[in-house]
Amino acid sequence: MWSFGASVFLLLAVPHSPFSQPRNLLIGHLIASLIGLICFNFISNEIFALTVSMCIVIAAMQILDVSHPPAASNPIIIFLSSPDWVFILMPTLVGAFFLVICAYCFHRWISKSTYPVVNA
Repeated sequence: MWSFGASVFLLLAVPHSPFSQPRNLLIGHLIASLIGLICFNFISNEIFALTVSMCIVIAAMQILDVSHPPAASNPIIIFLSSPDWVFILMPTLVGAFFLVICAYCFHRWISKSTYPVVNA
């Protein structure tokens, strides 16, 4: 998934940012993909539905305090690739979970820093 490239940058370059914390990464990607799929399948596959889904994703992440900017692009990926509902599990959840594990290992064993940050 294309948005994971930007997620990796946040996780490795600015691990202490609230945007880089596992909760934001996991829930942000989950919400964005779920909303994108709902809008794609139940509203339409037109640009209007994409715009609506992007607005809802940003609002939902703000309301739930799980902002992860790269995840906001998930609806674009969904509208361009027309995936089925399995997209929620793979690549969204499996990929996001794998990124958290990799970031944890990188910061603990290579950069010798703390990740995740408690109360970020």
